Amino acid sequence: MSITKSCWKISIVFGFALTGANFHVAVADTVVPRTIEYGYEVTTDANSKACRIILLLSDSSFPESVKFQFWIGRQRLQGRALDTAGFTIDVIDLKFANGQPIGSQAVDLSSANFVSPTFSSAGRFHMTTLGDGGLSAATSDLQSANAFFNALVVGTYEVSFARKGLSTIRTHKVNKAPSPDIVQQFTECLRTLS
Repeated sequence: MSITKSCWKISIVFGFALTGANFHVAVADTVVPRTIEYGYEVTTDANSKACRIILLLSDSSFPESVKFQFWIGRQRLQGRALDTAGFTIDVIDLKFANGQPIGSQAVDLSSANFVSPTFSSAGRFHMTTLGDGGLSAATSDLQSANAFFNALVVGTYEVSFARKGLSTIRTHKVNKAPSPDIVQQFTECLRTLS
């Protein structure tokens, strides 16, 4: 299953429309999202291929949606293969007028982290800002990638981020693992990278 950017915005806007209430962005430290959805995707071009597990987090009490993607890929540069792994995170705020959703806006992020009982991404990845305000983190340390993957598939972890210009760290607690089907598709994809 693949979760496209427009699909995740529509599903979140629909969920908020059902509540029929005005929302204001709260300065909350921790969120336990009511909606936790996983997807799987393969991205390819002439010189690279990446296997992705996609996580979508939302909760109607916060007009915010988080899209987190864990990926492992291979890129060919000047005839050599470079294996990398990492994650991307995008956050959108939903906009409301008269209690109705009227659109969304991408959020500029300044930091992001993945933490589980067995793995933390802090300091292990090179972070870059994406054009839409999200963040991308990458490493060529495949031991870190393996530990990250093993922590993700257990399904007990936290995804944290800070909005640019704010010191508050927002943490989303996840207590749901990806389905065995998604994990199987991802691992089968990894076998095709060689």
